[in-house]
Order: sequence, then C-alpha cells, then structure tokens
Amino acid sequence: MQCSDKNAFLENETLSLSLEKRVLFLKKERVAISLTVLQSRMMFFLLSDVTKKSELIEKVWPDKHVAITDNNYHQLVYQCRAIFTAHGLPAEVIRTVHRHGVMFDLTILEEHYVAKGGLVDNSEGSGFLKVTKNKLIYMCGGGIILPFLILIFSVAE
Repeated sequence: MQCSDKNAFLENETLSLSLEKRVLFLKKERVAISLTVLQSRMMFFLLSDVTKKSELIEKVWPDKHVAITDNNYHQLVYQCRAIFTAHGLPAEVIRTVHRHGVMFDLTILEEHYVAKGGLVDNSEGSGFLKVTKNKLIYMCGGGIILPFLILIFSVAE
C-alpha cells in the first residue's frame, strides 16, 4: 500500500483515519484530531501493520528516507504518542517493539475504553458498520469519504 494514494482511508470500530484530510477520528470519544502530513503517514502505516523501523522510515519519508536520521523517526513517534495523551488516551497505544520498531496496539485503546466505563459495545448489531474487531477497512474515493463519514456519524448519534 503506497502513501501516494492520498485518498486512502482506514477504519475499524474504534477509529478512522483519512490520509487526504489528515484527520484521525476517535469514534468512542467522538473527537476529530488534525494531524500533520508526517503524523498522518505514520499513523496510516502503523494501522496498516507496518512495524519495522526501516520500513516505516522508507514509507513515511519516501523521497528522502536515505537522509532521515533516527532522531527524525523517534521525534515523529513521540509526536504521535503525544497526540493520544493530549486527548486523555494512553500513549502506549503506540508500543515500542525492542530491536524492531513500533506497533499500533488497538487492545490498549479498547482496554482504556472499558476501564473508563464500558464505552465499548461489541454486540452484533451495534454501530452503523459491522466491522470485525481490530480489522481495518481500506477505502479510496476522494469525494466519497467526507459524505460517508458525515452519514456514519449522524446516524450513530
């Protein structure tokens, strides 16, 4: 999956990410978080199960990955974690994997919601979309994404 597809969209029952709009939407919190280009790319690939440090560097910085230092990578990981803590969520959602890289751990986010008061509804008929837990949907379609999101969130309220 290339990051050059700026219409890319990832979604699961907990969150959605629009690469074009650079917005991470936390469904349970009903919060839309604006991201920088690099943050949205990092989140996109973490949610796409790219975890190896060297792969993340190549994909997040496709044109200049050779010149990117470890400091650039670690700073971006820090920024992405800070986004979650700024919204009252655990930074551990982005987990360090020793001698490998980092991974996005959705179970941490789900556990946070359960500990916060059972915000997670895993019943069969809950929600507008029926999405298997922790399974992501990849969608493209530029102009279709925003109306699609508006429809989902207006029906869910």
